[in-house]
Amino acid sequence: MKAHIVSPFIALLLAAGVVHAQDKIHPDVAQGVKDNNRFALELYGNLAAKDGNVFLSPYSISTALAMTYAGAKGETAAQMAKTMHYTLPNDKLHAVFGALIRYQNDPDGKRAYKLSVANRLWGQKKYTFHDDFLQLIKKNYGAGLQEVDFRQDTDGARKTINEWVDKETFGKIKDLVPEGVLDDDSRLVLTNAIYFKAAWFDQFAVGETKKGDFWTTAKEKVQAEELAKQYDGLSASFTRKSGENDQLFGSVTSSDIAEALGKKGFELDRRKIQLHEPLKTVGEFMVPVKLHKDVTVHLKIVIEKEASE
Repeated sequence: MKAHIVSPFIALLLAAGVVHAQDKIHPDVAQGVKDNNRFALELYGNLAAKDGNVFLSPYSISTALAMTYAGAKGETAAQMAKTMHYTLPNDKLHAVFGALIRYQNDPDGKRAYKLSVANRLWGQKKYTFHDDFLQLIKKNYGAGLQEVDFRQDTDGARKTINEWVDKETFGKIKDLVPEGVLDDDSRLVLTNAIYFKAAWFDQFAVGETKKGDFWTTAKEKVQAEELAKQYDGLSASFTRKSGENDQLFGSVTSSDIAEALGKKGFELDRRKIQLHEPLKTVGEFMVPVKLHKDVTVHLKIVIEKEASE
């Protein structure tokens, strides 16, 4: 089984379209989001078709290439626009990226979670870059130019870039640029850093964490810690006729449980209910429900005797 992990920024871009007054999506923003999503899904489709695991942030790639596109001309710009599915003219395109970045960075400081997007240009010391390009990148992407010396101190430049990324991601991403990637011919490096942190809506107790199988390939697995939680409010009750020793005449299956939860407004695939065999006696049972390969909740099932006539 391949692990396909895509950062949540496709959905985020859709939500981030609301960047203007009265919560109305500006037509340019809507179009920019549509174009970005098209590129993200196309990129994922190409990568997912290959062997191996997939881990990527389409938004980071889009942003970095948009900054690169700002300095492209002629045939290069035309090919980039085609690949990235850009349909907006340059001035509107970069303004859309700027609006999305400002929105994501929580300008009002009212969000319960931390999300920050940071960009930076790293240019060769004393190398001449077009001023209009630098101003456009700074205005729309918040990416100032910091000079480094790729020619005389390539590894020092690499370490400076990595230190910035480490700081902007609060220590979560280290050594973004490995040794050997840069050389004395490098002139410009563009970086994009995203940091996200939020608490679970319902906190998981450390003591409920358990070991479980995590499949690294279709045939290989390792033991990994899995989050687990018991939801007192998530339960289902059944009444069944029973006989000797409270044995049920009609057992309770995973399909019965899924149907009962559906009537309470919880849509749950019966295949996620880890019921290895039907429940056959009166009583209370805690049934694991696999919401995700790393997240399990426990469902309380109550089976009562049907009143005798």
